[in-house]
Amino acid sequence: MQIFHPDERLERGAFGLISLWETLEHINDPFKLLSDLVPRLHDDGLVAITVPNALAIEARIMRQDLSWINGGAIGTVHINLFHKSSLERLLSRVGLEIVGVDGEYGFNSYELASYFLGGHRGAWDYARGARVEQNLSEETICFLNWVGPAWIVL
Repeated sequence: MQIFHPDERLERGAFGLISLWETLEHINDPFKLLSDLVPRLHDDGLVAITVPNALAIEARIMRQDLSWINGGAIGTVHINLFHKSSLERLLSRVGLEIVGVDGEYGFNSYELASYFLGGHRGAWDYARGARVEQNLSEETICFLNWVGPAWIVL
């Protein structure tokens, strides 16, 4: 494996694969980063990207209370939020296209139920250093386990 500094001059098409796992949401200028990387990609190369989904059920319901949107014990860490359409627009601006999407919607039913039932206040509890516990009854956990597979299909 070879490692290169981002400012190091590389020949065009030097890479067959560039991976950005959980990166773009932390970068001030994702467009500039991608614009700088694309020329370093083979003509038939791939850019593999993972980002949290801003349209996940928890994000739609908990909004600013969701820890991965509004930070947590270490503060706000995601300065960009993406979903499939916004990522498609960004990638098309740099000459890339999405060839596949997997796991478009994440879902943590225990966190969401605990939030709704008053077990925690999401990011606000994380930010003040409180231990966030789900505090769910056995009946609630049983119910969530029972309906969980249906949520995933939906």
